[in-house]
This record gives sequence, C-alpha cells and structure tokens, in this order.
Amino acid sequence: MALHMMLNARQAIRRQAAPRQVTTRCLGTFRVPPIRNEPNPTYTKGSVERQKLQEALDSLKQRLPIKVPLKISGQKEIMVNYGVRFNVHYAAELYKQQNTMNDAGVWNKMEYRPLEGFVYAISPFNFTAIGANPTAAPAIMGNVVIWKPSTKFVLTGAVFSRDRTAIAEAKKALRQSSGTFYVNCKSSGAAVGHQPFRGDRASGTNDKTTSTNLLSRFTSIRSMKEDLVGADEVEYPSNEV
Repeated sequence: MALHMMLNARQAIRRQAAPRQVTTRCLGTFRVPPIRNEPNPTYTKGSVERQKLQEALDSLKQRLPIKVPLKISGQKEIMVNYGVRFNVHYAAELYKQQNTMNDAGVWNKMEYRPLEGFVYAISPFNFTAIGANPTAAPAIMGNVVIWKPSTKFVLTGAVFSRDRTAIAEAKKALRQSSGTFYVNCKSSGAAVGHQPFRGDRASGTNDKTTSTNLLSRFTSIRSMKEDLVGADEVEYPSNEV
C-alpha cells in the first residue's frame, strides 16, 4: 500500500514538473539554398590542389607495389548526390509557375501532381556517377520509380574526323546510339561548364539535365479555381436581353 502511494506521488510530481506542450501552426515560404557547381581544379603549377595531388602520389609510391584486385560483378563505390541539389532548385522554380492574372474575387492556381503508375528509369552503364539521377528526378516530383541499371544504353559517344561529310553521316547513323554526342572531343573526363549533359532517345527523355524542362516530364498539372466571393446568380451578362 505504501509503495502504491509512493508511485502515485511520483507520477503526480512528474505531471506537475513536465512542461506544457503548446502546438503552434506556422506558415512560411521557404527557399532552397543557392546552388553552385563543384569547383573544377586546373592543377596548374604552384596551385594548392596540385601540391596535394603530388603529396598523395608520393605517399602512394612509398607503399609500392600495391595489389589491385580485379573485381567482376562485384560491389562498386562511386560518388553520389549528382544532380540532387540542382533538381531541388529547379523543382522549386517549377512550383513557382502560377497564374498571375485573376479576376476580382477569384484565385486561380496550379497544383503539380505526380504521375499515375510508376516511372521506369534506366541508367547508362558508362557513367555510373549519375546512375541515381534518372531516379532522383522523378522521385523528387513525388513519383514511384523503378530503377534498372543498363548494360546497353550509353550516355556519351564521340566521333573524330576532319571530313565534314563523314561527320554528317556519323551523326545520322549514330542518332540512336547515345544521350550526348561529341564531335572531335573526348567523351570521358567531361568538365562542368564544357559539356551540356542530357539524355536523348533510348537513354533519356530528350530533355536538358537538371532543368525545369526535365522535371516537367514527371508531373501532371491540375488547374484549380477558388471563388472567394460566392455566386449570386448563374446567368452570364451576355445572356441578358
């Protein structure tokens, strides 16, 4: 009995000491942080990045010989988050596209809904660093995504020639071959600001990567109208005799 009374007293003290929880509903227009490209080091002579690279190479040489095993069909480690920050920025820009002209007492607006069903995303095999971008873009817009890495579709391809006729023929023959097509330029080691990444034909949606043009593919707009005054009559002024 004494133990029961002691427990009840402790519970009463805890209830009195516990702070009162107050729920406050807040409204606000939030802005995503500014986006910027990752720095593109030039590794010029005397630069900090070149010094750090040389130090890393010197450290590696001291551990030679190094055994590098050949892994086939094993787990891969790559950089992630490519395109996620830019897609978030452009998604916010897309949502801002609203009606600017409204009659008195009327509020017109648009709601960007995800698509019905699911989005089937195929990532190119020769650019694993952006493997998640084909899935992240529709997922950010609220879609269900099925991801299948591909062994067939490629992102980039290049042709080298001094013959304009041969170049024109290559462009025509390889139209379905890759998402990005380079002429007299290497397709690997692409630097930010030098190559316009995109996906065409079988390897993409034929849209510019990280843009509102791409994200608009994965949304369905619903037009909405709200009457803030109320209708007193249903006849149109033009129907008056």
